[in-house]
Amino acid sequence: MPNTLLNPMNSTGKIKFAAVALAWSLLLSTIPLRLPAQRGYEVHLGNYSFVPPANMGQLQKERKLRGGENTLPNGRRVVLVQFYEMPTAQMQAALAKQGLCLQDYLGGQSYFATLIPERVGKIARGGKIRSIVAVRPEWKINPTLSDGILPDYATTETGSLRATLVYHADMNENSVRANLSRLGIKVDHVAPAFRTMTIELPKAQLGELAAEPWVVAINPVAAPAELENYRGRVMSRSHILSQPSELGGRALLGAGVQVGVFDGDVEHHIDFGDRVHIQESEMPVSSNNGHGIHVTGTMAGAGVLDPLARGVAPKATMYTYNFSVMSNRLSVAEKMLQAVQHFNINITQNSYGVAVGKYCKYYDKFSYNGMEPSWETDYITNLHPTLLHVYSVGNDRKQEDNCGHPYGSSTKRSKNALYVGALNADESMSEYSSWGPMDDGRLLPTVVALGTNVYSTRQRNSYDLGTGSSMACPSVSGAAILLTERYRQLNDMTLPLEALLRGAIANTAKDMGATGPDYQYGYGLIDASKAVQTLEQRWYVTNTLRAGAPSATHTIKVPSNVAALKVMLVWTDTVSSKQYRYGEAALINDLDLMVTHGGATTKPWVLNPSKPDAPAVRGEDHVNNMEQVTIENPTAGDYEVKITPRTISSREQQYVVVYWFEADAPTIVYPLGGEQLAPGDRFYIRWMGLSSPVTVEISYDNGASYSTIATDIAGDKIEYELPHNAPSTAVARIRLTATNGITIKNNI
Repeated sequence: MPNTLLNPMNSTGKIKFAAVALAWSLLLSTIPLRLPAQRGYEVHLGNYSFVPPANMGQLQKERKLRGGENTLPNGRRVVLVQFYEMPTAQMQAALAKQGLCLQDYLGGQSYFATLIPERVGKIARGGKIRSIVAVRPEWKINPTLSDGILPDYATTETGSLRATLVYHADMNENSVRANLSRLGIKVDHVAPAFRTMTIELPKAQLGELAAEPWVVAINPVAAPAELENYRGRVMSRSHILSQPSELGGRALLGAGVQVGVFDGDVEHHIDFGDRVHIQESEMPVSSNNGHGIHVTGTMAGAGVLDPLARGVAPKATMYTYNFSVMSNRLSVAEKMLQAVQHFNINITQNSYGVAVGKYCKYYDKFSYNGMEPSWETDYITNLHPTLLHVYSVGNDRKQEDNCGHPYGSSTKRSKNALYVGALNADESMSEYSSWGPMDDGRLLPTVVALGTNVYSTRQRNSYDLGTGSSMACPSVSGAAILLTERYRQLNDMTLPLEALLRGAIANTAKDMGATGPDYQYGYGLIDASKAVQTLEQRWYVTNTLRAGAPSATHTIKVPSNVAALKVMLVWTDTVSSKQYRYGEAALINDLDLMVTHGGATTKPWVLNPSKPDAPAVRGEDHVNNMEQVTIENPTAGDYEVKITPRTISSREQQYVVVYWFEADAPTIVYPLGGEQLAPGDRFYIRWMGLSSPVTVEISYDNGASYSTIATDIAGDKIEYELPHNAPSTAVARIRLTATNGITIKNNI
């Protein structure tokens, strides 16, 4: 074996990827391998898959690293290190003291790392490390670029590549700039918080740049996003939370909660009062029909001129930015960080994305770090675990927009975001809302909400209808605002973890479509009323597992007369700068959920991405960082919730378990009482917990007499138009009678 660390350079100093790959395979062929011993040791880096050589014996013998390649200015060497088993938190700390610092996790018990060359002999003696090899240039290059493809949107007029460079944590900005200047590469923008630079370089120089030891990854710039255009408070049950306490509500209006809105320009509207603070304004409302104003109104409009246009959280404070790179050269991720640091936002509202239909020739390039900046979103969440990102799922399911993929018709790829699909007013699936799965089989959307004909604010103090997942997204963001407000009331004004908000919203959603989660509706239709009850009843547990620790267990006491028990495990997954090929799992830290009672164990719902229209089945989930167990008609007693750490690459992983007892007591969801309706107004009368068929009646004299609206209604809602001859009254009532004789009433 000629070298312990493989040298990726030829004698001229130029990269020859084909020759390097051949040299690697020849080296492996000199090592006697037993196939069973190789299980779990394969590493995938972009287009390259390999098993590193087990070379600790030679390193122990030589006690040094040959050659000087991959050496940083501080003298540390950049390597790939592979363990026989995942290192514990104690082992990671001990190795760092010895001079081996683990960085990005790569899968296969492997990490990018730096080490002090003189200490390699001592490090190799521990018996826990299987391999240490040099990091090769081709591993750093995005698969799209490795395939020789320069996307149109990442190519300059002169044919140069516009790329995002990720540089090493041991380097500072000035050093990287100096090295790029030495190579003659132009720097357009630097984002120090992400260790990224936007650069321009000739395609032929890509290999030369990748060979620099301080380069971690090279990706084409993200594809340009666009706004996702194509009556949400009631359908999401958020109106229940904003009702005054004397009417049975919680008077939650979003007061004291700061939100970042990333969209087109948001102009002042009377519904916003002084609660909107414009930070960026370079996308005129005339270019997008006031998209940003409409979204902001759905989330937080006050309904001053028209109460029917009232938003979900009419006292929230908004900081508005444009959703693309503008004259300040800041990416959306950088703006998000600014908003957290300057204004303490804990929710971002995002109704934009990359349209699938415009990039069909790149469809199989939309991996985790491919053409949509998912990595940056997840990175921010790891920096600020109380920051919840809410995104629209997209509007590309129609045949002319989906590149032949009605399933998998979204480009969204973040792990730590909440994605919202769009329904029609009757709770049916819209014709446009994108469906999952993501490329690696992860669930998409997370939940759904009303997105068709949503009535909200427009420019010049007006109101209008809007349609799209763009319009569904802000109603969920608004619900998250109300949940934040309630959590702060209950917890000394501290902010909730994003994993808790994500879990409370998803776990209490109304299951739609097939039983369990699916790639059309996600976990179902958001129910903000149930989500806030999860927080109020403290039906959640927060815990942390250290790497190498055993399973953790929690006990849930299930009362009598529960229709269903719903348990969800959620965590904020870590990130890696490695290159992902299309279809490769983005999940890094993998936890498993199981619920046991009376000797019977229930596993979470899992989906089969190769059969996306098939219903969920019970099994182990190794792709999502949200897992749900549901048990119908559970018997009363103690239920053990077991959390098993399959992989924890970092030293520890925090998680949240949320649970819900489905009781479905007969309730009128709308109208609740206090609504102002005029003759000719159309609205949905909604209820829950009644056995079909249902008779619906209305009274104009406080219940002295009733007129029948409809009989034999199946389901839980009916659309109704208030008659034009309806009398003016302040004592109107709705009465519902079920087939089993149960009657419920509400005022209007």
